[in-house]
Amino acid sequence: MIQEHHQKQAEFYFSRLTDEAKAAQLCGIRSNALMNENFSLDPEKCRKLIPNGIGHLCQFACSHPLSPDALRNFVLELQKWLRDNTPCGIPAAPQEEAISGVAARGATVFPQHLGSACSWNPDLIRRKNEATAESLRKLGGVLALSPMIDLCHSAHWSRIEESFGSDSCLTAVLACAFVQGMHSRGVAATIKHFAGYGSRNENDQEFFEEMLLPHEASIRLAGARVVMPGYHSWHGVPCIANKELLHNVLRDLLGFDGLVISDYGAIRLTIGVSAVDAAEAAIQSLLHGNDAELPAPELFSMLPKLLKAGRLPRQAFDAAVMRTLLFKSEAGLLGESPVLPTSGPIDLNPPEHQTIAREMAEQSIVLLKNDGILPLDFSGRKIVLAGPNANSIQALLGDYTYHSLTSFWWHLPLDASQPKLVTLEEGLRRILPADAELLVERGCDWEAKEKFELDPHGDPRLLELAHLHQTAESFPPPDWERALTLATEADLIIAAVGENILLCGEGRKRPGIRLPGKQEEFVRKLTETGKPVILIIFGGRPQVIGDLAERCSAVIQAFFPGQSGGDAVADLLAGKINFSAKLCVSAAMDEDETVIQYPFGFGLSYTSYDYRTATVCDEENTVTLEIANSGSIPGTEIVQLYLDGKLKGFGRVTLQPSETRRIQFRLSPELTVRWSPESKRWRTVPGKHVIQIGASSQDIRQSAVWNLPGEVHSLPRRSAFFAEFKEL
Repeated sequence: MIQEHHQKQAEFYFSRLTDEAKAAQLCGIRSNALMNENFSLDPEKCRKLIPNGIGHLCQFACSHPLSPDALRNFVLELQKWLRDNTPCGIPAAPQEEAISGVAARGATVFPQHLGSACSWNPDLIRRKNEATAESLRKLGGVLALSPMIDLCHSAHWSRIEESFGSDSCLTAVLACAFVQGMHSRGVAATIKHFAGYGSRNENDQEFFEEMLLPHEASIRLAGARVVMPGYHSWHGVPCIANKELLHNVLRDLLGFDGLVISDYGAIRLTIGVSAVDAAEAAIQSLLHGNDAELPAPELFSMLPKLLKAGRLPRQAFDAAVMRTLLFKSEAGLLGESPVLPTSGPIDLNPPEHQTIAREMAEQSIVLLKNDGILPLDFSGRKIVLAGPNANSIQALLGDYTYHSLTSFWWHLPLDASQPKLVTLEEGLRRILPADAELLVERGCDWEAKEKFELDPHGDPRLLELAHLHQTAESFPPPDWERALTLATEADLIIAAVGENILLCGEGRKRPGIRLPGKQEEFVRKLTETGKPVILIIFGGRPQVIGDLAERCSAVIQAFFPGQSGGDAVADLLAGKINFSAKLCVSAAMDEDETVIQYPFGFGLSYTSYDYRTATVCDEENTVTLEIANSGSIPGTEIVQLYLDGKLKGFGRVTLQPSETRRIQFRLSPELTVRWSPESKRWRTVPGKHVIQIGASSQDIRQSAVWNLPGEVHSLPRRSAFFAEFKEL
């Protein structure tokens, strides 16, 4: 009945719109295009730019320094203007980036995707996105431009930080949790980029079996209603205008019936590739499956003229309009009383959201090496904190946070108070006892002049940047010699290294994936003092550290941990909490990524776990085993199940010292399916399958054989994507 209501409501508005007003619903516009110099709504600009209405309000929160209350008031004013001054008074659909929380001033900054994926905790991902959706709704937003569920197999791709890593199963589980969290609070999630962006996509077998799995799971299990194609091509055709991809695969094979929106500026990028001019680009994009042009009404504004000229089939045009109106009905934007933000003060970083951010940061930080030095006893010790990320908020922030967007695009200064961003130095000073001494000297910078390469397939605004600046905050010049002098006098050295927010992210390609600048040499000099060195690596990708791991007493991977990163690292170092995170990607030993230093799924703890005999029940398709905490402190182990060498399930098991838990994975015959290019269907694989259960992809503790009887079954779609985990 609910769906029927939305259908009737969409049809009602559709029947009353002119072609010009319909085309307007297929376009987006940035909020700052409708503002005056004081960031208030400019009615004259509205009358000029959106006289027939507008479909989407693009990146409405991150394009200006408005407070949450002022931003909400702008949205309300715009929606009122649209209701009073445009055909049928249809509100816009405000959309915003939401990878690390809402990209708005003052909003909670959670860890970047790559870090949050190291938690292997879908429940926490769901809670984080419930919080994000609550904040987005307070501002009037109805669409999150997240999650990015591309599989990333190389650290050289600068957008790897936005992903959930390299594995299809882990990404699928976390993607579903992300979508469900958003939807539970009335915000639609956008799964992107469809499909194979940032990874290998030339192998159809791998494409269908691996690349598509997170998308199909998000659509069929979590009910994703919005899809964004990537900037890339598939089978030689740009995804944004690819009929085979958007019709044959997305709608027919995966059964998607929702809204397809363009990545920003993607339609124009087809000119000279699959389209000869702007008009042809608009026609191909709409005709072949894309419903909306973002972020400006540039090409789709031509659609009414193309209709009249007979160059565009009306059926395709009308179908896109109906899908847009149906989305708006589902979002509560249509009708006499649309769902709009309410008045009153807005807090985008309430205590409950801060708690989630802290918990997520703690579970995102991976212990890679520990020779026994951790956890630290700081009492009576002189500690030197060195490295470019020792006291930098840039170590905390990934791309597509409000801070990184405003500093990268508009060179605005970073504000560590909106919300409060806790650096590593601040986190350490909070926990240090009175008899401990902390000395801070960065010693080296990321790089004096880092060389960048602009990515022509990303945001077209990159082409307008004359240069990419290296820092977004001011530091005193680093003193290399002073840092080494202090190190020789210290009891302990903590080296905080890695990237900043301008060395990783969309369009930011730097040479290689080693530590930027002279950091590697600097850390080597620190180790030559003979004092124990704890290496903490921040950034948006696994960076090559080579033999530094052997030289250091402990190695910690923190990626971009968000606003609570400094506190989380400090508490982990001190043993106030235990490490539980596992890598969602592998970390290479070399630039060519041919030798793996730390494998997928790897991560150490302050305790140890025993895996006891795995038993397979072929009749019930289950595998059961026991996990025991054989150490002296509580901990959480992430148990990983691999089927024929591929991750198919996992579970988090929390254990007290000496505690044993019995756990079970339930398998489905459909987990064995392979794609048949000839029949365009899935085929099960009966017979013997090897089950491996362990602490990482390379640390297998138990193995067994699963005998799957019966004949080969042919399926039009997958319905099982990962093994079900439970504690008995």
